[in-house]
Amino acid sequence: SILWLIINLSWKEEEGVKNRIKILKKKGLFNWLKFLEYNDPVFTDKVQTALENLSFYESK
Repeated sequence: SILWLIINLSWKEEEGVKNRIKILKKKGLFNWLKFLEYNDPVFTDKVQTALENLSFYESK
């Protein structure tokens, strides 16, 4: 699914992650994830992981 793609592209331990996160955010994926509506706990967990990954470099 798209969530796995976002999670894999934004994995903190991979080389080039900072640039990929910038691109994903520029394309609007961070905001899109924040406003998704869902009731599935597994889906919720994946969305939260993706949001955490995309937020990792904001505080640095």
